Amino acid sequence: WVGSVWYKGQGVLSVFVHLVPQSTGWKGSANWQFRYFLFYMWLLCLSPSVLLFVGLGGILVGFVSTALIFQYFPYSEYLIPVIQNDALAGIGYAQFRLLIPLVVSILIATRNGAIVSADIGNRVYSSQLSAMENLQIPQRFYIGGNTTFSLVLGSLILSLVAMAICAWFSMQTWNAMFPKQSVYFWREHYFRGIWPPDYTFPVGLLWVLAKVIPSALG
Repeated sequence: WVGSVWYKGQGVLSVFVHLVPQSTGWKGSANWQFRYFLFYMWLLCLSPSVLLFVGLGGILVGFVSTALIFQYFPYSEYLIPVIQNDALAGIGYAQFRLLIPLVVSILIATRNGAIVSADIGNRVYSSQLSAMENLQIPQRFYIGGNTTFSLVLGSLILSLVAMAICAWFSMQTWNAMFPKQSVYFWREHYFRGIWPPDYTFPVGLLWVLAKVIPSALG
């Protein structure tokens, strides 16, 4: 399975390689393109440090937003039993559309922005970019293209990871506050605010993408 994915990935990258204007001193290598892509995907998206970084953000959002609503709501002992269904739907809606995209965008921009700046600065200082230019290798495609694509794809993956962690900790927080309630009750009403049954896609998906992707590219 891994070998087939690798082979297909090289085939897709070879298409992009042939679309790039090639000079006489360089012949595109899909293998190297894929290696650069994997390097930046690991550095910017899949390394344990970035997963831990974004995961902690998801934990804080899931715990704080759920606990604040149910613990500090005015007259909660009287109103929560009445509005708990809508409160769970509102929490899911707010976490998916507002809180998680905001937190993930800030975390990705701060961490990956610093890493990309340091990587490019190191390549300039060590004359790697000059060497690629002398060898007539398209550095903008190797480094700039793979960095940009990794940032966009990585921001989407990290947003999904943060949302999954946020939802799980939100469920555990709610379960600790209402131990007599069934988890199925939380699941039914929480996801009703994110993905209603009569919708093909989650509510506000385009709005989430419009916030996460430009933040990754910025």
